[in-house]
Amino acid sequence: MPLNYGIFQAWKMGFKAWRAQRSAALDNAEYLEPGKWADFKVFYNEAHFDGTLTELLPMGMSTGFTLTPLDTTGSEWLRSSLQYNDAAAATVSPLLVGMLADDNVAGGYGSLMHAYGVLRSPTLAPDPLVPVFASGSWITKTGEESSDMSAAVIDIIEDDNDDPPYANQTDTLLPPTYVGGDQSSPGGMMMDTSVTGSTGRSVSLSGGLVPCGLLVVTLGATQSGVLRVHVTRGNYKGVAALPMGDFR
Repeated sequence: MPLNYGIFQAWKMGFKAWRAQRSAALDNAEYLEPGKWADFKVFYNEAHFDGTLTELLPMGMSTGFTLTPLDTTGSEWLRSSLQYNDAAAATVSPLLVGMLADDNVAGGYGSLMHAYGVLRSPTLAPDPLVPVFASGSWITKTGEESSDMSAAVIDIIEDDNDDPPYANQTDTLLPPTYVGGDQSSPGGMMMDTSVTGSTGRSVSLSGGLVPCGLLVVTLGATQSGVLRVHVTRGNYKGVAALPMGDFR
C-alpha cells in the first residue's frame, strides 16, 4: 500500500465516519458496549473484498509434519461496514470499507482512497497562472537586453514548471488522480520481488511498513512455496504495530 499523505488522510476520514456512526447509534443504547476487538478493519481493495485476492492464513506443522492451517475455531475477523443511506432509493444498506481502487457501491464496497479523492479540494494548477501575453508587454522591452531575448526568457517562465510534478486532473468533470485510487496504482505499490530457481534455496525479500497490516503476495503461475513473515518486535502484544500516520 502506498506510504503517503493521501493514504493516511483517506483512512482517517473513513475511521472518523465509522466512529461517528457508531457513536450516534450508541447514544440511543447507552448500556450497550461494543466488542473488545470491534476496531476499524478494512479491506485492501475491491479484489480483496470480492474474494479474488484470497486471505493468507497462518500455518503450522501437523502430527504428520506437514504444513496445515492453524485452527481458527471460535475466531472472528470481520471488516468494518458503514450504513449507506441512498435517499433517492429510500434504502439503507451496509457498505464494507476498503483502502484502494474504485468504489463498487452497488456491489457493497466503498473505497476510502477514491472517496478522499473526490471530496478533497486540490490546489488549482497551473500555479501561478502567468498570462501568456506577458512576453509581448512593452515593459519587458525596457531593460538592457534585446527585446527578443527578454521575450524568450519570459516565454520560458510562462510555460515551464507551473504544473506540479505529479498527476494533475484539472477537469472537474473527471475523477481526480491519486496514487492508490482507481486510476493510479489501484493494486498498491511493490515492496520487493525475486526470481527463484529450481534449487529449492530460500529467498529473502525486503520488508517495510505495512499500513493496516495488509500485504499482497503474488506468485508466478507455476510457483508454490512457504512464505515466512518476520514481524518487528514492539510494544503492542510483542510486535511493532505502529498507529496509522506514524509512517509519514
